Amino acid sequence: MQYWSTYNFVGYLLMKTKILPICSPLKASLIITSIIGGYMTYIYPRRFIIKYKDFRYEFEHKYIMFFDFLVHQLPLLDILSRNNEIELCGRHIVFPMLLWNILTRTYIENTTKIYGIELNKIFVSSFGIYSFLGINQHLLNSRLLKPF
Repeated sequence: MQYWSTYNFVGYLLMKTKILPICSPLKASLIITSIIGGYMTYIYPRRFIIKYKDFRYEFEHKYIMFFDFLVHQLPLLDILSRNNEIELCGRHIVFPMLLWNILTRTYIENTTKIYGIELNKIFVSSFGIYSFLGINQHLLNSRLLKPF
């Protein structure tokens, strides 16, 4: 369970089946993961390899693009269509992100092998997107900054 996308997609499926309600952290996480996943699929493409003991399978890029669409972009499109249901504050996602980062670094020796990018860059990028979403929700949409 080293991939954040796994948690996101399971949360999305639980929301779609109405087992869990839609919430701000899930919405923010889906947006962040969609942007980062899209970057890693289309701008900085890497290989996706499944290894288990002696078994090894490398996916072609067209399947990686399909996987990105299914797991990252489709949930984003669905969650954005629900724009008026909830606010877009994801402050409750900070702790799970930090916990995932700490556990990943603790149990995986070379974290660069997970995504092919340094984990710090992904984490900082994610936190930057999260910060932008929070500023947009709390400052730009507040009464203080709206025109009279």
